[in-house]
Amino acid sequence: DDFAVTSVQFLVDGVALGGADTAAPYEASWNTTALANGAHTLTAVARDAAGNETTATVVTVTVANDTTAPTVAVTSPAASATVTGTVAITANAADDFAVTSVQFLVDGVALGGADTTAPYEASWNTTALANGAHTLTAVARDAAGNEATAATVTVTVANDTTAPTVAVTSPAASATVSGTVTIAGTATDDFGVTSVQFLVDGVALGGADTTAPYEASWNTTALANGAH
Repeated sequence: DDFAVTSVQFLVDGVALGGADTAAPYEASWNTTALANGAHTLTAVARDAAGNETTATVVTVTVANDTTAPTVAVTSPAASATVTGTVAITANAADDFAVTSVQFLVDGVALGGADTTAPYEASWNTTALANGAHTLTAVARDAAGNEATAATVTVTVANDTTAPTVAVTSPAASATVSGTVTIAGTATDDFGVTSVQFLVDGVALGGADTTAPYEASWNTTALANGAH
């Protein structure tokens, strides 16, 4: 001003932003999160002691605050799936600005570090957990700190860590045999018996039997008389 500026009042969308600033440098703090994302106008009105005032040319800016949490969903394994060994857990995540990380959790416990780049996935060694039902989920975060948790997926871990039980049922111990006889056995497993291989004196007797009842034909005349 040719005499002196007495105040500068800032306006956002035509509404005064706080009180007028009476000393240079003229400035005001504007919390953009109080407004919806999109275009907004800024201007300023300068006044002097004589009551003269001038309004600055309007400046249009775009407010783009990230106030929306990402979306996230576990895509593999599928709900109710049975898993064994080491499997990949994968998820899809999206955000109106950008996803910064996806953290996978098994039974509520973080599985390794967060994955910061798509495709979002983690390797899960299921043998570290007991067989049975376990829950999987994922937490997606954006740069603004918004986060969302995926719907829980329940899967069944079924690792076969127990050996079968097996017993020779015929001939009986200490029996005397001659000619061709049938060797029979029973076998059970918590998952399933795939084969039973009979041995005579530690040597395989033919091929393995893959179906119950488990048995093999033994021609005893091929061996010398005596204990076997």
